[in-house]
Amino acid sequence: MKIAVDVKFLFNSGTGIAGFTANLLEDLLGQPETGHEFYLLVPGQVEIKRRWSGRVEQIHVPAFAWIKKGRFVVYDQVSELIALNKLKPDVLFSPYYDVPVLYRRPCILTIHDLTMSRYSHLYRPAFGKYYEFLLRNAIGRGGCIVTLTQTTRQEIISKFSYPPDRVILFSHRLKEEFREISIDDSTRGRIRDRYNLPSQYILYSGGTDPRKNLENLFGGYAILRQIHRDTPPLVLIGKDTRVFWDLASKADIKNAQNCIYTPGYIQEADLPTLYSLSLLTVYPSSYEGFGFPLLESMASGRVVCCSDIPVFREIGGDVPVYFDQTNVEDIAQKLLATLTDTHDREDRALAGRTRARAYVDVSNRATFLKIVNSNHV
Repeated sequence: MKIAVDVKFLFNSGTGIAGFTANLLEDLLGQPETGHEFYLLVPGQVEIKRRWSGRVEQIHVPAFAWIKKGRFVVYDQVSELIALNKLKPDVLFSPYYDVPVLYRRPCILTIHDLTMSRYSHLYRPAFGKYYEFLLRNAIGRGGCIVTLTQTTRQEIISKFSYPPDRVILFSHRLKEEFREISIDDSTRGRIRDRYNLPSQYILYSGGTDPRKNLENLFGGYAILRQIHRDTPPLVLIGKDTRVFWDLASKADIKNAQNCIYTPGYIQEADLPTLYSLSLLTVYPSSYEGFGFPLLESMASGRVVCCSDIPVFREIGGDVPVYFDQTNVEDIAQKLLATLTDTHDREDRALAGRTRARAYVDVSNRATFLKIVNSNHV
């Protein structure tokens, strides 16, 4: 059987889709061969320099600067369509749902979440409508859909009346690097100097789009600063530092320049150390498809304070401290309780490390092969 795999998201490093794609390739191609032929759809003349078992061929799809603004439509809907029609695979696997609309051969598509269905109005009109259209097209194909949490699986089944046996659960894999690590004084000092970090801090790692609910995080943090004089600074990891400072100004956090830190880009190798140096982590999202920072925090032995949403409950169980993400007073009170109860933090940290380890050795290989050998694609 000829199986094509769209691997363009491998080159969006640091994203959940990139990690999912890399893990799937390792599951399929880094182990003894399956008897299938795999063809990797690669943008432009990029080469994936890996040795795989079995037959693996890289198909170079003309990129037309696909990652630049607007040009990804040409890559998705024209370049990939031409390459696929020429290749004629028995099955196409896409780690997203942006399959060419005019491509009609069997597909396995991945829906990580329903953000574009729930929040399309918050994005640029053309962007939001395009991805909502792709989502509807993916659902309308009637084939097999892969998703990564039971929460999203149930959303897809309920919202679109999709057949449950055609929505298959895969799992994200946690990198081994995320674990509680012993940090010597020289490493501690080097990392703190590199990113201008305080000695103790509350850590947020994530994006700045509206569903991340950062406005309420800053509102809760402002209240916490008023009721607890020893509140540690808030360190926010993310690309758009301007948004962080705009929100801090809006929340009227007193002396913000001394309690808000925005180190910007963090080298991937340093991220586990930043988790381990933090006192606790906080994630106030109103909606997520998974929640890697929550999992990485638990694996690093940090206590998590997060919003009480279904997907966080699915990943974290009873380990995190949950708050009502719509209530800034509750955010402040839960952060205060976590900061002041050392014994509870230690118990939750231990439970979190144990829970996170279950995500290290997962493999989607058997499930994937079962799908391609079934009549559901």
